[in-house]
Amino acid sequence: MYLVPPTTAVLAWLLFGEPITWTTVAGTALTAIGVSLVVRAPAR
Repeated sequence: MYLVPPTTAVLAWLLFGEPITWTTVAGTALTAIGVSLVVRAPAR
């Protein structure tokens, strides 16, 4: 559920030829970092 925006961007590129720009790559990386921070185990 958390990676829907990057997955949608990749599918749009594959299916419709949408360009993947540096902004898209940066947004995907930022999303992945955010997801990893949210789903990691809490510090003890």
